[in-house]
Amino acid sequence: GKVKIIGQAADTGAIAALKSGQQAAWTGFDPGYQPYAMFDAMFRDQEGLPINETEQALQPTQILTKSNINSVNIKDGFWSEPADALSQFKTLWHMQ
Repeated sequence: GKVKIIGQAADTGAIAALKSGQQAAWTGFDPGYQPYAMFDAMFRDQEGLPINETEQALQPTQILTKSNINSVNIKDGFWSEPADALSQFKTLWHMQ
């Protein structure tokens, strides 16, 4: 049978391989999202708000394939969803 290549945390090369059909699937990963989660936990702690420790380190992801790679947000060579994550973070914490 034919071997299909899949992977985790798609980067620029993986995204190009998906677009060309050389690889079958990757998970999306946005390295810029982690600071939002880290600062969110810090702000919650400072405000005395509860922190759900089992969910705090979770990061959004998506299975990327040739059929959807052109419809997702790519930023700095990585999948970046939600596209408005920074705006959501600023709204949540009343930042300008």
